[in-house]
Amino acid sequence: MSTPQEILNDEDKLYELTKLVFDKADVNCTGFIDRKELAATMELLARDGGIPPPAPEQVETVLKHLDTNHDGVIQLEEFKTFMIEILKKLS
Repeated sequence: MSTPQEILNDEDKLYELTKLVFDKADVNCTGFIDRKELAATMELLARDGGIPPPAPEQVETVLKHLDTNHDGVIQLEEFKTFMIEILKKLS
C-alpha cells in the first residue's frame, strides 16, 4: 500500500486513484460528478475520516472551487485537484 506522499509523487498512481474514486462517485456513469454525487462522496469521506458531514454550503463551495470550466459539474481532471488536496492533508 502506498502512502499519500508516494501517490502524490507518482503520476500513474495518482491517476489510478483519482479514476477509481471518480468512477465510484459517478454513480450514474455520466462521465462527470454532479452536485448530488459530490455531496455523497464528501459525506462518505467525512464518515471515513470521523468528521461531521459537510453542510450544503460546503458542498457548493467545493463544487465552485473544483469546477474550473464553470459547467456545473466536475470532470475527471477537475476531480484530480480534489484528490491532490485530500492526499496533501493526509500526508
